Amino acid sequence: MKAGKQKWCRKGAIEIVEEAVHLLRTAPSSVFVIYYLGSLPFILGLIYFWADMSKSAVADQHCAEMSLFLAILYVWMKCWQAIFAAQLKACIAHRSVLPWSWTQVLCLISIQTILQPHAFLLLPMAFLAAVPFGWVYAFYHNLSLLGDGRSGNVRTVFKKAWQQASLWPGQNHVLMLIFLLFGTFVFINLGMVLMFIPHLLKMFLGIESAWTLSDVYLLSSTFFAAVCGLSYLCLNPLIKATYVLRCFYGESIHTGEDLKIELHKLKYQAAIISFIFFVGIQMSVADESKNEIEIQRSVSQQTTVQELDRSIEEVIQRPEYTWRFPREKLPKERIGEAGFVERFIVEVQNTIKKWFRLLKQWLIEFKDWLEEWVKKHEPRQKEHTSMDWQFSVQVVMFVLLALLASVLAIVFLRMWKKRRVHTGMVLSQAVVAVPDITREEVQADQLPSDRWQALAHEFLAKGELRLALRAFYLATLASLAQQEMITIAKFKSNRDYERELKRRARAQTELLTAFSENVTVFENAWYGMHEVTLEIVKFFTTNQERMRTMEFKVQSSELKA
Repeated sequence: MKAGKQKWCRKGAIEIVEEAVHLLRTAPSSVFVIYYLGSLPFILGLIYFWADMSKSAVADQHCAEMSLFLAILYVWMKCWQAIFAAQLKACIAHRSVLPWSWTQVLCLISIQTILQPHAFLLLPMAFLAAVPFGWVYAFYHNLSLLGDGRSGNVRTVFKKAWQQASLWPGQNHVLMLIFLLFGTFVFINLGMVLMFIPHLLKMFLGIESAWTLSDVYLLSSTFFAAVCGLSYLCLNPLIKATYVLRCFYGESIHTGEDLKIELHKLKYQAAIISFIFFVGIQMSVADESKNEIEIQRSVSQQTTVQELDRSIEEVIQRPEYTWRFPREKLPKERIGEAGFVERFIVEVQNTIKKWFRLLKQWLIEFKDWLEEWVKKHEPRQKEHTSMDWQFSVQVVMFVLLALLASVLAIVFLRMWKKRRVHTGMVLSQAVVAVPDITREEVQADQLPSDRWQALAHEFLAKGELRLALRAFYLATLASLAQQEMITIAKFKSNRDYERELKRRARAQTELLTAFSENVTVFENAWYGMHEVTLEIVKFFTTNQERMRTMEFKVQSSELKA
């Protein structure tokens, strides 16, 4: 079972995070309104509850009421997060979400109320036990997507969520490590912002507060609770989007939903191509019918029926049209007597006999002409002389026939040898279609690096420096992807590739500098109005050679290690 799960794991943790960021970027603003409509009341209520329970002197008197109110806000948040996850899944599938019925809403509330509150008890226990924490953490995030009131009852949702949590544990733990590191930086940055805001208000607006009078408030538990709440609001949408993608790819193992989405993207392109093809056929048919009408009209006006028949007969008898006549069919009796190979051999023999008869006729005519010429110029010659001459002519004729047979044999032998050589040396080579480099959707992984280099030199020879520069840049991306320093994806920008390279090859400062310079040169030339000169192309290719040298050094060091 584990081998099968690992087999279907086609995406790494970083790639899943990048897709989640792209999903949040392309999602409509209403999706974020849904999320913060549910999460913001609970976070504000939690901060107020924390401050009240830690500072108020009468906190014990209304602790029960506040706890119940906070629990209701928690269920409220989880229900809206389930709707948020359903909206994200609909964005992945490029379809709209159907409205919830009252039955589905009640089912959603009951599932989230029954399953989600256990997280406050099970997550700390799993964290202390260390090993099952990753599965439990993924399980509760999966409940936000699968517990939307449309996936079955509580038992079915529990089973599905646990199955998705057990998929690809390595990817899940790397994701948690990434979110831990990223969340730490978010927490520190938000804490510093909240620390500096009161002082900035005092500096620019003269507003004095308890935060500026004493820094002790910055060390209170309420301050840390507020920073944690803001960090949750900033980071949790990305985590939810990541686990929505994990569930989507996990369900696609059995449903093939990811393949359906790819086919759906191709549907519009196929429709446009079909429409263009249909219009072209209709136009060609219309043109042909129009030409036929014009021809018939002109013929009827200029010629009579008899003249037309005579013209047709004359045209048909021309040599350039005789080859269009249908082939004469053999009688059925003859077809049944001989096979294909036998008929072919007979036809070859008849052709050779025809050639020899024609050659013999030419030689006989030449001999007759020669004899007449001799009789005309030597009429008094003896009879035996003419017979000797006739014998000599026959000898010459046989010699010529022998030479002709030798020439035909030599030609046939050479053709046979050449055929054997070509038959034995047939090589199958895949023809790689050259993409249109002027289109923005062209990706670097469509051709290997050396093929991009060759294409760049072709453009350079034609004087198309701008296209050559882009081909050199695509060759650079293909080379880096081949060395597994970057991952090619449609939604990535040039700066995304630069950040990814800094993350994976941070020790290679020369490589990073050369790539950053080339990215700047390429963007100025391709997206800006900067003119591309030979000096710019030479600077770009020099940096490219430096990068190749560094890639070779990195590869050599990895092989040694």
